[in-house]
Amino acid sequence: MSGSIGDALVLGLLQGVTWILPVSASAHSALARLLFGVGPAPATLVFTVQVGILAATALALRGRLREMGAECLRALETPRRLVSSPGGRDVLAVVLATFPTALFAVALSEVVAPWRSSPLALGIGLALTVLVLLSTQWVGRGQIELPGWSTVLLIGMGQGLAFSPGVSRSAVTIAIALWLGLRRDRAFELSMLLSLPLLAGVALLHLREVLGSSPGWSAALLGGTAAFLGTSLSLGLLRRAVMSPWFPWFALWVGPLAIATLAMARVWPGR
Repeated sequence: MSGSIGDALVLGLLQGVTWILPVSASAHSALARLLFGVGPAPATLVFTVQVGILAATALALRGRLREMGAECLRALETPRRLVSSPGGRDVLAVVLATFPTALFAVALSEVVAPWRSSPLALGIGLALTVLVLLSTQWVGRGQIELPGWSTVLLIGMGQGLAFSPGVSRSAVTIAIALWLGLRRDRAFELSMLLSLPLLAGVALLHLREVLGSSPGWSAALLGGTAAFLGTSLSLGLLRRAVMSPWFPWFALWVGPLAIATLAMARVWPGR
């Protein structure tokens, strides 16, 4: 991808929307490369897009993050608050879930790397996302506010497995939380909280590449702004969908996309 303003805006908006909505950001990015010849984005653009998504997500969760930060400070005097207060338990949940996510991500990275742009792998991943989405229509309205540690570990594992091509991170994490009885608002909130370490990690990885470089910053900043706006709008849409019976309806987009991608694999078997 060139560093043009138009390309930056499109990439920022695409990443912001597809990272949040349960439609697979990896599949949409890979298909954009395959169908439209979109090349790799400059490091500055990748960095600002990740920061834009991170900032929008943190802003949407600011109330919960403020509570988590306050409990961390109180825990300096009374460590038990980390396990006895909702904010403290959320801090531990994010930390605990990040371990299996990181382990699965490292284990899968080399395995899936050759398949990240494969229409067959993307189509299978999208089909799995459809099944995950559709399964939630049989989930009742959970009453659990604070997840147990086994629940947190399972959600973290699901988030790690979502590194597979075509699998949606938000679909998997929200679905697991709903299956295990979490309240719908908490399922959405926990899924978004668990995304923050991932976003911060990717941004930090690219920060080293962009330090001391200046090319493309104007386009990159616009791309980051587009990512922020796309993420902000998508967060509101996803929260309403999770709180209602509409969450499985995202399969109406992902399903045809999976079929088209699998058909592409037959037409381009060497890809």
